[in-house]
Amino acid sequence: MKIIVSCHCDTVFRSDVAYMRYKGGILRGALDNFASMLAASLLISNVPDAEVEFTEDEENSMDGARQLARANNNKDTMFIVMDVTADGRGKEFTIENVHRVRIKEVHEALKELKGKYKVVSRGTESEAWLYKDMGFATIEVDIPARGGLHSLDCATDFYRLKTAARAIELIIGYFKDKPVIDVEEPT
Repeated sequence: MKIIVSCHCDTVFRSDVAYMRYKGGILRGALDNFASMLAASLLISNVPDAEVEFTEDEENSMDGARQLARANNNKDTMFIVMDVTADGRGKEFTIENVHRVRIKEVHEALKELKGKYKVVSRGTESEAWLYKDMGFATIEVDIPARGGLHSLDCATDFYRLKTAARAIELIIGYFKDKPVIDVEEPT
């Protein structure tokens, strides 16, 4: 199956100056979706079996994700969406908005990271919702942040970014040689 890591690169539009700062292992700033872009950059040289795509307009129309979906076939393509979440306290990442994929398969892919994540049965609106509506198999990996995702006081630990990137590597490794039909949730 073709696997595409989808990460939106737009951040919330602000009237003041937005910035990021890193100190002592903590990343601070308007992290939606800078944190995921940084985690995705850790993947680029490590995932030869997948595409890493950066989309735009997630905060408004999701036109970037819509174009990406239209350029692919929902019969043989899986999207792994990267985003941030206010959920996931005490965990290094969350799995949200899983569509057309048995959650048992996700747990099997992530067995190396058992106990480091939690599954959120229905996450907040994201590109994963659009991919679901267009019939694609989708798994969303979110990096927990605290302090308001769009606030300059938002913060996350850098190890969470690295762990989320590792989770995506594991998901790709597990699913890359499987046809979508073999991992689908029965209808």
